[in-house]
Amino acid sequence: MTIKINGTNTTAQPSITGADTDTGLVYGTDQVQVVTGGTTRATVDSSGRLGIGTSPANKLHVSDTSGSAQIRITGSSGSSNIYADSNIYFQPNGSTAVTFASSGNVMIGTTSAASYSQLTVRATSPQLSLYATPGQVSCLNMGDTDDNDIGQVCYSNSDNSMRFVTNSGERMRILPTGGLTFNGDTAAANALDDYEEGSWTPILKSGSNVISYSGGTQSFTYTKIGNIVSVRFSLQNATLSGTINTSIFTVSGIPFHPIERTTGHSVMFYSSGFRLNAFPAYSEFNNGSGSVAFLSKASPSSDYTSTHLTQIGSGSYLFWTHTYKTGQ
Repeated sequence: MTIKINGTNTTAQPSITGADTDTGLVYGTDQVQVVTGGTTRATVDSSGRLGIGTSPANKLHVSDTSGSAQIRITGSSGSSNIYADSNIYFQPNGSTAVTFASSGNVMIGTTSAASYSQLTVRATSPQLSLYATPGQVSCLNMGDTDDNDIGQVCYSNSDNSMRFVTNSGERMRILPTGGLTFNGDTAAANALDDYEEGSWTPILKSGSNVISYSGGTQSFTYTKIGNIVSVRFSLQNATLSGTINTSIFTVSGIPFHPIERTTGHSVMFYSSGFRLNAFPAYSEFNNGSGSVAFLSKASPSSDYTSTHLTQIGSGSYLFWTHTYKTGQ
């Protein structure tokens, strides 16, 4: 191809061209323009800045007045794009992976920010990873311009605990073996390591005789916090049946075994249906038998004695609660 150096040094007729007289190089004052079809496509200015589609304002300046400006990078296994309008988009292999919005929002896996969020991660099962040097701490810091880490959630790789900080002080810690400690306490013995709520099925006995119950309103529940258990027994307007005698009345089936013998609150029953031989009576949880009996005293100087049933039938009411310590 013949190179011609005889143009008017304009975009219509560049100074240096080939057979196509409106495609070539135009020289200005300390700058060079690349022209195709009579239009400047790229400019290198006196500061060494390269502008593609525009006069450069930075070392590399890409502009496309017809739409989003794009840069494509191609390797042996595919192509990736970076393009921009008022936002910046990164497209590995042609799909938008990361978006930096003009609002300051960053979106990963989506081009739409979640409400009230500056960082949005969208995936089938999104994960955010913080990797520390072995034995060090990974933290998510929260605060303001006066104190940028006054609140923290930290994972300590040295002891594998998770720590929660507010107002620059540790308030809660999840121990590596499970359980919660508070306000900087690290002792496993002080950890809150269990919380459970549920229901249980009482077994009522007069001596060895099972007393059945039906109907009415029945509620038998428990709450376990750490090693402390509270059980609740509520039987309202039920029908009790079976053979009663003067042997001890007991309730078993309680979900957790006590580690010691404990006495609970007063028992309440009505005059109809269910009735014990003494009142007031108090629940006693025997760690040996694993059942609750009901004790009463005839006088301040007398010993406690176990109570027994004197009456059962329809219209039975019985209410009691008991709190105890368990080793389970």
